Amino acid sequence: MKAVWYESIGEAEQVLNYGDLEDPQINDGEVLVKLKTSGVNPSDVKIRAGARGELQFSRIIPHSDGGGIIVKLVKGSVKIGLANEYGSGTVLLGELLAPVQN
Repeated sequence: MKAVWYESIGEAEQVLNYGDLEDPQINDGEVLVKLKTSGVNPSDVKIRAGARGELQFSRIIPHSDGGGIIVKLVKGSVKIGLANEYGSGTVLLGELLAPVQN
């Protein structure tokens, strides 16, 4: 998958990387969403700048806000269907919040 990520705290120009990463693997109770849109939330900028201290993970893919299409479900996933569109305010944490209304 194409992604922007960082592995250290600092100015965007110095720490942001863009390229290919392995597709994420999901566990029981999770879904995989192919993002159609992603936005940078102010909290993304603050975390990258070090407002929360050291990084909580070895690699951060910012963009706490996004929306897309569910492409994979596994055992224990919420009762939703493939290809349904969903929006999320916590894509980083993998938590789906609300269906997108067309």
